[in-house]
Amino acid sequence: MSPHSQPSAMSWEAFKALVRERAQHWRVFGLPGRWQVLQELKELQRLQEALGADARPASDRFPILYLATLDDGWGHGLDVIEAAARAVGVRTVRLGLLCSAEHILDACRRRPPDVLGLTILHAETEPIVSAVVQGLTSGVTVLAEGPVFGIPTLRHAPA
Repeated sequence: MSPHSQPSAMSWEAFKALVRERAQHWRVFGLPGRWQVLQELKELQRLQEALGADARPASDRFPILYLATLDDGWGHGLDVIEAAARAVGVRTVRLGLLCSAEHILDACRRRPPDVLGLTILHAETEPIVSAVVQGLTSGVTVLAEGPVFGIPTLRHAPA
């Protein structure tokens, strides 16, 4: 992405093409370090917001994503997931770190999200994940990720 981009002249279709290009680059060359990913996502969000309300779809057309950790007190994964979601216009609600099943389900009952994103570090958390999934209303998609699911091999672009 060029820092000299002209966001006001960009269309929503051009923005989506830019997001697809960035995602493809990451698939081919692997993710850069966390801080670089966050910076690139901030730039995408800046471009998306600079489009203006008239150029973007209405915010209610985007899903609502709730984010929580079950056994992670740092939330580094949530930072990246939230930045990626916001960069493309997804509405996010961070439920917190080290959340109990009851806390997550209470929030989901008050206002059901479209997607519930969970980060999970340890296999011992599986009973909590099961309780959350079983307690959700139908129509909520659950995305769970973390080392407990296996660590993907990342390739980095040559310097």
